[in-house]
Amino acid sequence: AKTVLYCMYKNVMLYSCQLWFSPWGAYSGKSVFDGWMLTFYNLLFTTFPIVIFGASERYVGEDKLLAFPGLYQSGPQNRFFNRHSYWASCTNAALQALIITVVTVAAFR
Repeated sequence: AKTVLYCMYKNVMLYSCQLWFSPWGAYSGKSVFDGWMLTFYNLLFTTFPIVIFGASERYVGEDKLLAFPGLYQSGPQNRFFNRHSYWASCTNAALQALIITVVTVAAFR
């Protein structure tokens, strides 16, 4: 659930910057980012965090899982991935992209 929300956040953040930049670019379709920057962004923010997250997961033995069946309940009960968490992540990314775009445009004026 965390990695799905993270990937959605990353993509909304990336393309919201493009959306918020449109008025300053006179709606010309000019991209804020070069092609190599998009590749580096996707490589850096897609590969490394997911690899680190996966490498830091701990193995839980079968005896512990059978002793604590409540560990399985978070998935079926949608505690970590639901509509609220999805929309909260997307809204957070769009607002942060707006702030980044406004600050960047103001810095270069």
